Amino acid sequence: NSAAAFDFTANDRVNVSKPSSDDLYIIGGEVTVDQNVNGDVVVFGGDVTIFGDVSGDVLALGGQISVSGNVKDDVRMMGGSLSVKGNVGDDVVALGGKITVERGANVNGSILAGGGYVSVDGNVHEDIKGEMDILRVRGWVDRDMEVATGVLIFSESAIVKGNLRYVSKNTAIIPENVVKGTITKGGPILGFPYTMSSGFFPLFRMIELGWMLLSSILLGLFLFWFLPEEMVAVSHGMREKFWKHLGIGFAIMIGVPIAAVLFAITIIGLPIAMILGFGLGIASFIIQVPVGLFIADFLFKKKTDSKWVLFGRFSVGYLLLSLVGLIPIFGSIFCFLLSLLALGTFAVRRYQMFGFLRAKKYW
Repeated sequence: NSAAAFDFTANDRVNVSKPSSDDLYIIGGEVTVDQNVNGDVVVFGGDVTIFGDVSGDVLALGGQISVSGNVKDDVRMMGGSLSVKGNVGDDVVALGGKITVERGANVNGSILAGGGYVSVDGNVHEDIKGEMDILRVRGWVDRDMEVATGVLIFSESAIVKGNLRYVSKNTAIIPENVVKGTITKGGPILGFPYTMSSGFFPLFRMIELGWMLLSSILLGLFLFWFLPEEMVAVSHGMREKFWKHLGIGFAIMIGVPIAAVLFAITIIGLPIAMILGFGLGIASFIIQVPVGLFIADFLFKKKTDSKWVLFGRFSVGYLLLSLVGLIPIFGSIFCFLLSLLALGTFAVRRYQMFGFLRAKKYW
């Protein structure tokens, strides 16, 4: 028998000891995948280790993540300590405090990394791009490197067959004949003008992103436990009347701050201004839950009433949304529009509930 395609558990330890013939979704404290998976692996855990081979993608969020098996497609990770020890068929996208591509590992695509300390000891068959506090390269890079980093160090065994462009406050340590192409310090990184702000800026940003992600997932757990029907209703409402709810959300985002400022001008209206500001802040935080479920609905077509399955789907959707939000310009616009859509849908639901209570003379 194969392992279940959906495995949401509250147990501290999850050990996948049987091969899986489908996608694998796991939530646990300590997660170990010992067997091969004929599909994707999506995992959330404190300590995640993947020994088996994966025929699809790996998407992982955790404190410590180690991918020792071979992955046929992409590896996307976010966490404290991340490592790749096997072969990756396509790209590696990693955000974390410490990121390591071990000696002997092969990445057939590119590496996009953001973190505190990044070490590339294995071989990369395309590019290395990203932002980090310290970047150490000991392996081979078949194409270009484009990085913003506080410290950039190459060992004598490293080879960069393409060009190197880097932004740093310090001059990179580059032994002779390591970089075969041109070396450029300064200029645009990832297509945008870039200036280093501080040495530990990337690490602090990763901590901030991790904290926001954790707090939103905990909020999702609370809301799906007590108000699962409401979260599902808002998510479905986002699709049913897209443009109407998007317009309402935009009007609220513009109108409420203006109204709050006007009320704040007078002493009498100051409490109302505070209530409006506080209410908009709370609503903006809550709507991230149906937004995550909205994204997940495009991945999981089968309906479910299980609170744990809904929470798991939301977690996957919200993680994907967080990764999209890291894309410059496009990601921010996409997330902002989805937030406006959810805000408009949430407001319409509240207005309909108020009308129902008033009709029943409960209000």
